[in-house]
Amino acid sequence: MIREKEFFVKADAILTSHGLNSSKSLHIKNGIVEGLPDNHLIPEHAIVMDFPGHVITPCFCDYHLHFFSNSLKELKSIAGILRSSGITTVFEGG
Repeated sequence: MIREKEFFVKADAILTSHGLNSSKSLHIKNGIVEGLPDNHLIPEHAIVMDFPGHVITPCFCDYHLHFFSNSLKELKSIAGILRSSGITTVFEGG
């Protein structure tokens, strides 16, 4: 885990509400995303984590999932499978 209070994360692209952007980075300060500055605006001596060949995306939510009472025993396993696919939040559909 990064212990620095402020750093930048770069990748080949960042997925935003406007689509893929290859000229931006994530600026993280005290564990909070502060913004998406252009890569050329990163301070020269800043801590930069660079992930070439990767795309940074927000977490994904599954809004159509059904859990049955007998599936609760397998919840940890199901959660692990969902997380490995990038799904961090689910909503039970009834």
